[in-house]
Amino acid sequence: IAAVSVLGCDGGSNSTADNQPSVPTSVRSGEATQVRTVRSNPTETPAAQVTRTPSAGQPPSGENGVLELDGFRDWVEVSGDKLSFSDSKFTILARVNLSGAPGDAIFAKGSEVEAYAFFARLISCAGAVGGAIDGKTFCSQLVIQQNAWVDAALSYDGKIGRFYVNGVTDEVPFGAKVPERSGLGYIGFSPKGLTNEDFGGKIDFIGIYNGPRNFDQIREDFADFNRRDYKVGQRQSQGLVALWTFDANFQDS
Repeated sequence: IAAVSVLGCDGGSNSTADNQPSVPTSVRSGEATQVRTVRSNPTETPAAQVTRTPSAGQPPSGENGVLELDGFRDWVEVSGDKLSFSDSKFTILARVNLSGAPGDAIFAKGSEVEAYAFFARLISCAGAVGGAIDGKTFCSQLVIQQNAWVDAALSYDGKIGRFYVNGVTDEVPFGAKVPERSGLGYIGFSPKGLTNEDFGGKIDFIGIYNGPRNFDQIREDFADFNRRDYKVGQRQSQGLVALWTFDANFQDS
């Protein structure tokens, strides 16, 4: 699993237990994946914030961090080198807390058009959870509650999109293929560049597998990831290729 380097988090906060600010700079453990916080108008829009605050359903220590995005031109870019799935099989898992701001894209990859993407809510899906393959969207019947921590996942096997929200599941036939396009990965943003697809709220973690996960495996993933019991070696053997936890100094990413 690639490590991350964090650049430009000047507007964020990552407070330690003694309330001394500590902004993460870089962490390296193996092959690095570049991560960059982007702002289109830094005089008006704050940068993505990383805050170490406890949240419902997490350990009471307060050591878990979250990535906080304001929902307007506020996102994180990551290298897409290990995130191209030409066999059209992948799984994206995330723990999110949506604010009232327009917010859609949890994770997307591509250039101008999404090679693939996972949305917390989509206008074209009447506000439900959705996905996109090669720029074409498909919708679930699941809706994420705002201002509450939610476990959400999309598993795609090349034929069916399987959505998961807090243990409730939905399956959507969809035969599109992931194109072999180069492009960055985006946390909280869609490469289409529509402002109503910017994520507004908090993200506790995002994990990506290079293959489909069934619902039992997804439930197990959330049970372990939420308590920060990663079993990384085991999950790497199962295809885990990326995990961003936004914890202290990104040491677990």
